[in-house]
Amino acid sequence: MGRVIPRDSLVGMVGGPLVWTVHFLLIYVFTAVACAFRFADVTFLGTSIVNSLMVIATLLAVAVIGWLGWLAWGRYRRAGGPERTDDPLLSRHQFFSLVALLLCVLSAIGVVYEGIPLLMLPACG
Repeated sequence: MGRVIPRDSLVGMVGGPLVWTVHFLLIYVFTAVACAFRFADVTFLGTSIVNSLMVIATLLAVAVIGWLGWLAWGRYRRAGGPERTDDPLLSRHQFFSLVALLLCVLSAIGVVYEGIPLLMLPACG
C-alpha cells in the first residue's frame, strides 16, 4: 500500500494550517451569508442551526488535523524519532515530520480557539 501523503511533501507539512485556514474562511463566510439572508434565526432542537453547523465543522476540522498529526507522528517515528543521525536524508525526514506535527498541534489549538465563541455567542448578535 502506498503512502497517503509522501514523506517530504509540502502538503504533509502545511496540511494542518491549510485545514485551519479553510475552517476559518468557512465559518466567517457562512455566518456572514446566514446573517445577511436572515438564515441565522432558524433553530433545530433549540439551538441555532448556524451555530450547530459551525460546531460540526469545527469538530470535523479538529478530526482532520488530528489525523494529519497522527500521520506526521508516524513519519517522525519511522525516521528515527529523536535519535540523532548523521544521514542528511534521514535528518531531513525527521525535521519535516516534526515540523508537520508541531504545525498540526498549533492548527488544532487555533481551530478550537475559533470554535469557542460558537458555544457562547449568537450567530448574528
